[in-house]
Amino acid sequence: MKNKRGVLAQVAAAISEAASNIEHVSMEADPERLFTTLHFTIQIANRKHLAAVMRGIRHLPEVSRIAREKGGEA
Repeated sequence: MKNKRGVLAQVAAAISEAASNIEHVSMEADPERLFTTLHFTIQIANRKHLAAVMRGIRHLPEVSRIAREKGGEA
C-alpha cells in the first residue's frame, strides 16, 4: 500500500465493514518509504467471508496488492 497518512485506518475500516475482527497487525516500510507492507491476522467465518474482506480492501485506491497467507492455529 502507499505509505501515507490514514491508509492503515482505511484498511482497518474495510476489514471491520466486512464484519471481520483484527487479531494482529504488523508493518514493514520500504527503505524509500513510498510503500508499506501490512500483515493482518483476522477472524473469518469461511472462504466466502474471506473473499468479501479481500474485495473491500482491494477497492481502496491506496492498496497496490493483497494476498492471502495460508496458516493454521498456533
